[in-house]
Amino acid sequence: MRHTHFLTGIALCLAAALPAQAAVSSGTVTITGTFSFDFDAGVVTVGLSSPSDIFWEQFTSTTRAVRPVSGATVFNLGVVAYGSLDLAALSVLPYGLADINGSDVGSLLVPGDVFAVKTDMGNYAKVLVTGPYDASMNNGLPIEWETLAPVPEPESLALWAAGLGGLVLARRRRMAR
Repeated sequence: MRHTHFLTGIALCLAAALPAQAAVSSGTVTITGTFSFDFDAGVVTVGLSSPSDIFWEQFTSTTRAVRPVSGATVFNLGVVAYGSLDLAALSVLPYGLADINGSDVGSLLVPGDVFAVKTDMGNYAKVLVTGPYDASMNNGLPIEWETLAPVPEPESLALWAAGLGGLVLARRRRMAR
């Protein structure tokens, strides 16, 4: 019975220290065709510059795709409620290395489409396609994004450490009797 109380106490301390989410970067931008985007820094980079997480590849004037690069992975969710996606939802998606079709025929990247990116730094970005491609920017891809990272709250870690220390001392006292 004492063992059960000890484990329950540890579980409660761990639950108090669960990470919150913190925004790493967010905003709106149009990614010019043949340019890349780094979701951690929130910047467009020229060509396949590193660091970047996706490359807006233009194969021809009518075929294009979002390609994950530099160790990042992507997952297309389709037209879903962008605002309801949080770190918990983003962290369990089945990310992969497959391109997301943005071609004139069969494009998944229509206005309102949402895709997710697990960045090369291990953060999670939700991305909303906000409009049609911009012809003046080599079929530029207009997006809104928010990059989230798990961040332990300092007071939660302090509570966890104090609680765990107290549980260990109580257990030692009981065992010494």
